[in-house]
Amino acid sequence: MIRNYCKTALRSLNRNRGYTLTNVLGLTLGVACTVFIFSLVKYHLSVDAFHAKKDRIYRIVTENRLEQTVYSPGGPPPLGRAFREDYTFGEKVARIYVKRERLISLPHSSDNQKFLEENGVAFAEPDFFHILDFPLVQGDKNTV
Repeated sequence: MIRNYCKTALRSLNRNRGYTLTNVLGLTLGVACTVFIFSLVKYHLSVDAFHAKKDRIYRIVTENRLEQTVYSPGGPPPLGRAFREDYTFGEKVARIYVKRERLISLPHSSDNQKFLEENGVAFAEPDFFHILDFPLVQGDKNTV
């Protein structure tokens, strides 16, 4: 019985090749898009999900509207102080300053060492480790 149904279906699909190709390609494209969208949403929901207070952490992004709209992380330097002093809903504020490919020098060392940090250097305010739960390699987050 099933063998007869399969044989009839294959004959029908073979007779209507254009219709079959359209349906199979549509189904394939739909499944591929669904899997892609699901994996994209899953990735975005999992980023920084290990922080204890993840539902209370926000990031400020600057939108520059020139010929194209460009988004850059963070805001102007005075914004952190103004946000901390003028608004009460921000429990803690931590500004971060990142510079890429910087030459670092240690002037207090005996031979004045200099080295290039290709990944960049980041400076953060003390509340950074109270807001985010990044593990420290060395030291205490209260004295950083």
